[in-house]
Amino acid sequence: MKARTLVELLTLSSNLYMMSKDKELMEKLHNMADKGKEKINSFMSSTTRDEDGNEVEFLQKIALKAHEVKEEMEHKIGEMVSQFYEKVNIAHTDEIKNCMFRWKIFPNKLLCLKQD
Repeated sequence: MKARTLVELLTLSSNLYMMSKDKELMEKLHNMADKGKEKINSFMSSTTRDEDGNEVEFLQKIALKAHEVKEEMEHKIGEMVSQFYEKVNIAHTDEIKNCMFRWKIFPNKLLCLKQD
């Protein structure tokens, strides 16, 4: 085993050991795990019906839930990106192209004015 890999493994194991000794972190992880179990149990116990009134199978339930999560994630990512653009105040590419076009036309207008 390479020395670098061995050092990385030792560092990782010591970090994991220190994290396992952190009581607040472990309690937080335990609470998160409990909440996740409750959500999974409620999802599994709920019955979902399709348009015909038939109960949806487990795999179809998962596919429907995955589609819902995908839509929610796209919406949240869109909001976060728009907030980022507002904070950073980045110009759109159309505005940049417009500015570049103006800079290209500007010398021509000056030449026309000098000739008059």
